[in-house]
Amino acid sequence: MLTNKNEPFVSVVTATKTYYCFNAAIFGFLSEGTKQEAEFVVKDEKTKYPKIVGLKRIGKRLFDDDLVTPIVSRDEHVGASLFK
Repeated sequence: MLTNKNEPFVSVVTATKTYYCFNAAIFGFLSEGTKQEAEFVVKDEKTKYPKIVGLKRIGKRLFDDDLVTPIVSRDEHVGASLFK
C-alpha cells in the first residue's frame, strides 16, 4: 500500500487496534508472520495512527537489539524460511 505521499507501508490489524509500519526493512517479516503472536516496538501508541518501528519477536523468531535483524541460531539451516 502507499500513503498519500506515495510512501509504502504495511498495516497490522489486531483484535483491538490497527498499527502501521513505514520501515521497509521489516515488511517481509510482518507479512510472513501473519497470524502469529508478536512483540513490536510501537511509537505514538495513543494516537490514531500508531507506528511499528521495530520487532522484538514474531512467533518463535527473535530479533536483535537493532529491532530489524532476526537472530539466527547456529542449529538453523542457513537460507531456510524464518517462520517455518
